[in-house]
Formats: sequence, C-alpha cells, structure tokens
Amino acid sequence: MTLADRMDVAPGEYLRQYELAEFQDAASCELSFSENPAISDLNARITRNSELPPVDERLPEEPLVIVPYEAIGTYGGQFHALSNATEAGTSDFLSTRHVNLVRYGEDYRPSSQTWPRAGNGTMTSPK
Repeated sequence: MTLADRMDVAPGEYLRQYELAEFQDAASCELSFSENPAISDLNARITRNSELPPVDERLPEEPLVIVPYEAIGTYGGQFHALSNATEAGTSDFLSTRHVNLVRYGEDYRPSSQTWPRAGNGTMTSPK
C-alpha cells in the first residue's frame, strides 16, 4: 500500500502514519518485519559492536507504520551529506535517526498515542 495506491485501506488519523494495530485493522492483515540483509555484516564492521538481537526484539511494542508515497525503498546505496557540526564528532543529519518523544502528523499535530491529552484536549506530561 502506498499513498499513490491505498488499496482500499482507509486513512488513519494522520495521512502517512498508523500505529501498528490501527494499520493491521484497517488493512485486514498482520505485518511481519525483516531487516536489511546486510545489517549483520555492517554491524560487525563497527568496532566493539555486539551482535544484534533478532529484529522483533529490537522493535518497540507498538511500532509506527509509515506509508510510502509511491513505493517501498530498497536496501543499499550511499547516503551523502554535509555537516556543519564536525567538532561534535558526528553529523547533524544523523540526528534524524533518533526516536522522538512526540510523533507529529502531516498537519504537525502530535499523536495522542505518544503524548497523552487531558479531557479538555490540552497537552499533559508524557506517561
């Protein structure tokens, strides 16, 4: 399923995001997850990295499902980027890999699943 071809799956609360259970209900399916076939080799090349546990042990209980625009990507290739923060020992483009405390939809409203709301709709502190 993609945004270009929703395959009769109803949109969720947010245009491209579903909580896992919400997507499975909407699509009448059960998702399974796999990892990049080269991840073990790539991980082994990093000094002092331990072996990765199975992918299902690395996922959160309720992973976020992101609907691709036109197609699911393929593994491989190279990512080129510039950084203006080399003094930190890492690049600022890597900060996109971190899990956010609050998830935002296409309309920039936080997901109620990740940031609880009070009965009057105002934001409350996270659980």
